[in-house]
Amino acid sequence: MNKIRVAFIGAGFITEYHARALSLIPDVEIVAWCARSPKSAEKRARQFGGEICSMAEILKRKDIEAILVCSPTHLHYEHVSSVLKSSKRVFCEKPFTRTLEEAKALMVLGQNEIYVGHVLRFFQQYSLAREMVIQGELGNIYKIICRRLNSNPEGSQNWFNQMEKSGGVLLDLLIHDFDWLLWTFGQPESLKVQTFKDKDPKGWLHALVTFTWNKGMMAEVEGSWLHDRFEHHLLVESSKGRLKYSPEGNNLILETDRSFNKIPLDATDPYELQMRNFVGWLKGDQKPGVTLQEAYQALEISLRALDTRS
Repeated sequence: MNKIRVAFIGAGFITEYHARALSLIPDVEIVAWCARSPKSAEKRARQFGGEICSMAEILKRKDIEAILVCSPTHLHYEHVSSVLKSSKRVFCEKPFTRTLEEAKALMVLGQNEIYVGHVLRFFQQYSLAREMVIQGELGNIYKIICRRLNSNPEGSQNWFNQMEKSGGVLLDLLIHDFDWLLWTFGQPESLKVQTFKDKDPKGWLHALVTFTWNKGMMAEVEGSWLHDRFEHHLLVESSKGRLKYSPEGNNLILETDRSFNKIPLDATDPYELQMRNFVGWLKGDQKPGVTLQEAYQALEISLRALDTRS
């Protein structure tokens, strides 16, 4: 069996999730790592195999079919464009790019060669909630509440804490929930962003975003890098009850006036599901979990929120 040989640009925390998922797919082999931090690249190579290379070496190698770009957001355009020019296909970790202009340029350069990773679509609690909405099982939707809270992330040279590089919580963190809302409900009619200057003077470490749709539906999305731990919550208020997920239990819960139903979730790793979809896309067997246009729309609404914060 001929294996699909892949390499990584970047060796930060997210690459451990992706590499572990790829290691579960028999016809994939990780053969090279490139990162700004040699120690990080060496650690990943010890964990998952592959050799340490420069980016120029990786791009020249004929045996590598695809490259996973997991570098800091502000470097995505440079790295993805370099991969495309080397005639390789690319997985790009979200957000697609730091600016809309960069995203537009990459879409012209490699419309069918880029897979953008929006892993939340592969979390069963979110995919199942969307399915229930689309199938009409919840009736009319009134309100959605999403919360995504975390401690302050660390990165090489702490680029997360440089807003011009990461975009703060509104781009790096809440793009997960923005993408899910767009995927499930379509473009909102309006958005409003509130920040909290008493604990976040710069206005990009904690934010509350309110969306409205012309159907009378609204969503509140809260994100923070000032929490003591990671947690995420989902609540959908509807005419047929309240659908909710919280990290305390691995269940979706549908509450009505007369019932309390637990909907069990399977334990399949969403990162594995995403990588299996990515590999299926490389083989031509599957459509990407997120189209480039959808990745662009998630980026656009995240940047619009960033530009309109109060």
